[in-house]
Amino acid sequence: MAALGRTAGLLPKPDQTENVPAELAIAVAHLPQPTMGRFAEIGGRLSVPHRETVRAVTSAESLAEAGRQLYIHRNTLLQRITRIRTVTGLDLKRADEATLLRLALMAAESAPASIGP
Repeated sequence: MAALGRTAGLLPKPDQTENVPAELAIAVAHLPQPTMGRFAEIGGRLSVPHRETVRAVTSAESLAEAGRQLYIHRNTLLQRITRIRTVTGLDLKRADEATLLRLALMAAESAPASIGP
């Protein structure tokens, strides 16, 4: 838990409704600095709507549910997923790459501005 204290922003603030598993936050907090920097750089490429899309897709049971959470049409969701793949090189439809995107997003949101590639 000491690592979480060193990496501010990994756990949600009290007013946030996002459910972040503690294990995931701990995993990101224990990443070596070079890896944290690479992940932060990948996550930093995403716009706000794309960050919301990553969160919704990785927390929903299906793409249809993710679209409902975001209040967007399924085609819009698929376009965002394609754009995320173009920007990051990672496919949100693949479970392994979706996990990497979620970790990258968490790293980007918790990393100080000085951390970089």
